[in-house]
Amino acid sequence: RTVSEYWDWRSASFGFSDETRKYWRTALSHAFPPGNGLRVLDVGTGTGFMAALAASRGNRVWGIDVSGKMLEEARRNLVREGLTVDLALGDANAPDFPDEFFDVIVCRNVLWTLSDPLVALRAWHGLLRKGGRVVVSDGTWQPSGGKRLLRVMRRRFGYFLPGGGEDVPC
Repeated sequence: RTVSEYWDWRSASFGFSDETRKYWRTALSHAFPPGNGLRVLDVGTGTGFMAALAASRGNRVWGIDVSGKMLEEARRNLVREGLTVDLALGDANAPDFPDEFFDVIVCRNVLWTLSDPLVALRAWHGLLRKGGRVVVSDGTWQPSGGKRLLRVMRRRFGYFLPGGGEDVPC
């Protein structure tokens, strides 16, 4: 409830700036498998920014968030963008979808809010089709936890860091 209330409060403060949009279009072009028509889940969709970018690439997109007000903002933004995304309240730790349903799962600025991010990552892994990808962008607000999380993500899921490589510190 605390996380939901926080994001309800922050819901009006996130937008779709041109600079941010340009950066993420480039990043996602490297992170997504080639082609379109992919099934994409945006976990913690917030204002729908990542969902909109994924949908604008010709993909079928679902977005879940714990904050009802964030979802209201997402709906307004998606209407303005002329895009269709299936939005619903949902739990990042246990998204309610069938196993092996998605080609890509995106998560931006969500893991740091979870009490046990590994629970969520394991759940997401089960939702991926063979060869699917989890694309995460997050802050490491808790230094020791962030380093541990990055090591685990590399080991279990591979990783995507724009401009990153094996020399990325962890």
